[in-house]
Amino acid sequence: MSTQEGYRRLLRWYPRSWRDAHGEVALGTMLDLADSENRMRPTAREHVAAAIYGLGARLTLAAALGSALIGLVLAAVAGLLAVWGASALAVLDASWALPVLTGGVVPLFTAFSLIAIARDRGFISSPSALAILVLAAVALSLGVLAQTAWSLGFDFADEGVAATGLATLFRPLFVAGWLFGATAIAALLAGMLSRTSIPRGFVILLSAICGLIAAPFAGVSLLSPIVSLIIVAAGAIAALTLLARGQAAEDGTARPATNTATQVPARTLRTAKLLIWMSLLTSLFGIIYALTGSSWAGAASDGTLALTQGFTICALAGLPLLGAIAVKAGGVRRSPTIATLVPLVLLALSLCAIALSYVFAPSWNAMAPALAIAAALTGAAIAWWLARQLHGPATARLLSATFLGIGYAAFLGVMLAAVTAPLVPMVAAAYAIWGTRSLHSAQPRGYTNERARRDKVVNQVRPITDA
Repeated sequence: MSTQEGYRRLLRWYPRSWRDAHGEVALGTMLDLADSENRMRPTAREHVAAAIYGLGARLTLAAALGSALIGLVLAAVAGLLAVWGASALAVLDASWALPVLTGGVVPLFTAFSLIAIARDRGFISSPSALAILVLAAVALSLGVLAQTAWSLGFDFADEGVAATGLATLFRPLFVAGWLFGATAIAALLAGMLSRTSIPRGFVILLSAICGLIAAPFAGVSLLSPIVSLIIVAAGAIAALTLLARGQAAEDGTARPATNTATQVPARTLRTAKLLIWMSLLTSLFGIIYALTGSSWAGAASDGTLALTQGFTICALAGLPLLGAIAVKAGGVRRSPTIATLVPLVLLALSLCAIALSYVFAPSWNAMAPALAIAAALTGAAIAWWLARQLHGPATARLLSATFLGIGYAAFLGVMLAAVTAPLVPMVAAAYAIWGTRSLHSAQPRGYTNERARRDKVVNQVRPITDA
């Protein structure tokens, strides 16, 4: 094999985009070095360096986004299994699948995404990124094994027999997972803090302490599908946002921030306020009915029935609040857009489904279908809104919004739907206090800071000129 062919094969560790941009320069440099040392092939050190830096170069924003999207899909699957498939997993003797997903697989894709973002932004080097990724993979694997050992230990204890096999290894597995996780977190923090002016010794000490403290909390929190979903969603949004910024910078299409708010007509403002107060007062009545209705309402024969009827009133009281949001959006933009109306309509249908579910309370099996429909409608509203708000490549934007909506609907949405009704009066009160304040302070379109300063000077001079 000729010298040039050997080095060309060495460069295959790098992604094609990198080879197209830098391949010939790198090849020429390595060939010159080999010629000066009278070598015909790459050294072992060059092979290792190419593998490390080549694989590190593949940790791009696109890879981070792809990993986060896969994690979102798996998080949605984990949520569905947690809510609807736990009994089926038990029957199939596959209860291990859920902790493996929530504690191992989804966090691993999330870690890949976040580490790739950190490397692409220059916070950590390629060797550090690969090392942290390996440490995180080992820590997550040990964490899943420790959880399995813990569960097996409980099973042996319930049966009144001595633990054997994996059940006896919980402590060493937990400690090993803790140390690997702490090392991964410490390495990430040290890499990021090393670019600051903080002394290196203090950076190492601070990173080690933070890693030891954060690792067990992170490991335990990852047992919940909610945490896995939130973290992987943050990774997807961060990667997509950074991709959009990079694309805008390359194309020269970045737009400066402008103030496009418009002044809201007084009639529109009064209508919005009326709807807000209608929602607030109705929802407060629903809370009072839920707590005391059994003592004075003829339709509530006992406390349980009063509670469900009161929560039904609270859920329906959210409809005027959504109407107020639509009125405000219409007043700001002169007419509500489809980007605003579609999610609001979906949320309104979701509230109706929640109200319907309380009719069948307190039976969870009877409430579950309506709650699932409510979660799906809210997830669709989230997906629609995010698809309009996120920036970046259209396909990536739509996939991110869709998977985020599915992830919400699969687990978190069902849990939140059951407690949405008592939250309506709090949301209505907050909107009554802060939601209309922006309507008062809205400025006409094109009203810039420079114009505001000029108008201030004019107002100060006007009394003199009038005199």
